[in-house]
Parts: sequence; C-alpha cells; structure tokens
Amino acid sequence: SDGMQEFEMSVFSSSEDRQPLLEGSSSGSAERHTGTRRAASTTSTTTTTTADADDGSKAKAPLSVTQLLRVFLCGQLLSLLLCGTGVTSGLLASKYDVNIPTAQSTANYVLLAVVFGGVLAWRGQWRARLRLRWKPFVLYALFDVEGNFLVVKAYQYTTLTSIQMLDCTSIIVVMALSLVFLRRRYTWAHFAGVCVCLSGLAAVIVADERSRSSGDDGSGSNAASNKILGDLLCVGGAVLYAASNVAEEFAVRTGDPVEYLAFLGFFGSIISGVQVAILERNQLQSMAWSGPVVGLLLGFSVCLFAFYSAVPAMIRASSATAMNLSLLSSDVYALLCGIVIFHYSFSTLYIVGFCIIVCGLVVYFKAPETESVPRPKAEHADVEADAEAEAEAETGTETEAERIN
Repeated sequence: SDGMQEFEMSVFSSSEDRQPLLEGSSSGSAERHTGTRRAASTTSTTTTTTADADDGSKAKAPLSVTQLLRVFLCGQLLSLLLCGTGVTSGLLASKYDVNIPTAQSTANYVLLAVVFGGVLAWRGQWRARLRLRWKPFVLYALFDVEGNFLVVKAYQYTTLTSIQMLDCTSIIVVMALSLVFLRRRYTWAHFAGVCVCLSGLAAVIVADERSRSSGDDGSGSNAASNKILGDLLCVGGAVLYAASNVAEEFAVRTGDPVEYLAFLGFFGSIISGVQVAILERNQLQSMAWSGPVVGLLLGFSVCLFAFYSAVPAMIRASSATAMNLSLLSSDVYALLCGIVIFHYSFSTLYIVGFCIIVCGLVVYFKAPETESVPRPKAEHADVEADAEAEAEAETGTETEAERIN
C-alpha cells in the first residue's frame, strides 16, 4: 500500500516536475549555447583584433632589415619589369609605327588565364569559384584592360620618360580610393609627402610643355608628336591603374591571389579580344610583321606577365600605395634607357622634378602607415561559428529532452 502510494505520488508529480526539468535542461542547453557563442565571439574578437592589428588599425611595427630588403628588392624587380614594358612599347611606337595597344596586352591576359586558371582547375576550384565570384572580376578586368589601353596608346604621342613620371598620378588616386574603400588612415605627413610628389609631377609637365613649345620632341620621332594628348592619356590610364590596384589589394588580402590573377586573365582576355576585334582589326591586318616586331611584342608580354605575377606578393608585403611609390624608381631606369636607346635631350626640370618626387617619398615613408582592410572571410567565419553553435545547442536540447522522456 505504501509502495503504491509512493508510485502514484511520483506519477502525478512527474507532470509538474517535468516542466521545470525541461526548463532546466533547456536552460542548461541555452547556457551551453550562450557559452559556445561567447567562446565564438571571444575567438572572433581575438581574430578581429589580430586582423585589425595586421591590417594596421594601429601603427605597424617597423620592418626588420630582412623584411625591408625583401620589400625593396621586390619593388625594384617590379620597376625593372615596368621599365621593360615601357621600352618595348616605345620602340614599337617610334621605330616600327605599331598601333595596337589593346592587342599588345591581350597576350598577357591569355597567359594569366592559362597559367593561373590551370592552377585553379588542377585544384578542382575553377567552376565553383567562377560561378560564385565572377561579377566583381568583370569590373576589375575592365579597369585593367582600359588602363593598359590608355597608357600604351600614350606612347604614340609622348615620350617614354614623360609616361613613366606621369604614372605617379596613380599614387594620389590610390590613396583616395584606399581611404574610402579600404578604410586606411593617413596622417598629415602622408599628405605632405603626396603634395611634395605632386610638385615634382608639376615640374615634369612644365618641362614637357617647354619641350613641345620649343619644337624639341625629346626623341626626334613621331612618338612625341602630341605631348599634351599623350600626357592626358597617361594620366587617364594611371587613374584606372589605381582603381585596379586598390581592387587587387582588397582581393589578394581577403581571398586567393591565384584566383584573382586567373579571373583577371580570363575576363581580361574576353574584354580585350572584343576590343581588338572592334578597334584594331584593320591595324593587325595592315601591320608589317617582322622579326623585330614579333620579338618586341613577345618581350612586352613576358615583362607584363612577370609584373602581374609578382604584384600580389608586393601588395601583401606592403600595400597598393607603397607599391606605387616604389614603382617611381622605374623613372630612373627609364631615364637611362631613354639616353641610351632613344637619345633623348632632357630639360633640367626632369631631374628637378624627379628629385622632388624622391623627397616626397622620404616624407611619406617616415610616417607610420595605418589601415583597416575589411575581412569578409572573418565575417563569414563568425556567421558559420554562430550557426554551428546554434546547431550544437539545438542538438543538445533534443538529446536532453529524449533522455528525460
């Protein structure tokens, strides 16, 4: 009798006790869920803090001697390659009257698509990544193709040295775009350095105008037949280059450099191919193909392909702004090539302008560069961590309820 009474009491009390028990188990699961989310949040906060530190939300630590030497050598390699593209383009325009600016760059895009696209295909990632991420790369490729088109077109109207020095316009645009889209923080010293560089750029433009007014083309050929138009084309190309550089910095820091180069080559090949068919079909048909012309075109493509392949390493080690500043040393190589190959007669303002630009670089690099590049992957990781935490919590709740039942 006593046993039956205890059994009845336990049965009748089970409906009353079960709700608190379920609530307790649900509370325990919620606490575990909250703890998991808190741990994920802590991990995310730590990762974000680390990423912010890496991105330069605080002043970056000074580079070691080895790191500084590596960045310097990488920048000089890029400068030499850029100078190589300039010399070959100058020779094609001035000596052989080759007028195919888009076709010159098409081979580079094809090489990028074949080499780096082949790497993605070997990984088994080509189709999936192309289907998910093709839209921004169309815009990146458009900036890059038209930037190449304008700069190579400028070689038909102005001198090699003018083009190399006017390219520093891209530095100003890179800084502005980095400030807006990459949330980079600049100090007054950075802007002072840029203003000094602009003063050097003004000296170069004045020297170009004086040379044009005096009838001295600087090269003695029709490569400098319309310097004002050539300078404007060069500045327009530099602006598009700047947009492409900032997009590349964002892409290689938040994604895979191989993916960027593969899709840039793929869409660049399509865009440049269409443009060649529309604008340069007649030039290709009427052009006098010879051994030197083919050799210069191959040299241009090899230099440009090597340049594109090395840029992501430079950007990851520094930034798009620092890379563009480092590329100003290509002007020195252009001066040497201009004296030896093109027999230029330079105004003293060229040297004055270059020295002013170097002073501006010193001012810029003396200031600590800070940045806060967005990290989409980190954000996606946080969302995935929260989803996993919620899934684990729900699974835990169901397990507790099943155990109680």
